[in-house]
Amino acid sequence: GKIVDQTQQANGIIHENVTALCEDLQSHIWVGTQNGLQMRNGQSWKTFSAADGIGKINISTLACDSLGVVWIGTIGEGLIRYSAGQFIYYKKEDGLTDTDVGSLYLDNEGGLLIGTTGGGLNRLRNGSASGFSRRARLDDPWAILEDKLGTLWFSTFAHGVTSIAPSGAIKQLTTAQGLPSNKANGICDDDMG
Repeated sequence: GKIVDQTQQANGIIHENVTALCEDLQSHIWVGTQNGLQMRNGQSWKTFSAADGIGKINISTLACDSLGVVWIGTIGEGLIRYSAGQFIYYKKEDGLTDTDVGSLYLDNEGGLLIGTTGGGLNRLRNGSASGFSRRARLDDPWAILEDKLGTLWFSTFAHGVTSIAPSGAIKQLTTAQGLPSNKANGICDDDMG
């Protein structure tokens, strides 16, 4: 492929460590960094500040949903919802099990799955966050995927890969089942399902 554009700190990006990207319904590119949030509209940048409702925070993940909401996972500040020019924070007092959010996934049921570094998996539905089943080893989900059959798959920092079928059946895949390591950084679905 060919690089069509390159953005660095010298020409607009606020921090050299970009941690997350997503594209919203208006084709704006949202950029999360270890030093805050930016949005690119065509050739111009909008850098969000404390005056906008979000300051220089460490953003770990982003998700743009089908309603135009931008979901922002952070280290230390929990989950943030951006919609209609407003930032709304979700923290422990709002039902999150931890404020270090490492992964986000919009599921097929309209919910948002939130993987936290120390508090396991959370689900946000209808504005309310709650912890997910603790039966599975989901203390540290790094990546989340839902396959064509509705099974949820999670890669974890130290417990391999976990799947939860729509029936609730849980499977754990670790080195004992043939994984080369119990540290799984990511997960993806191929054409075979």
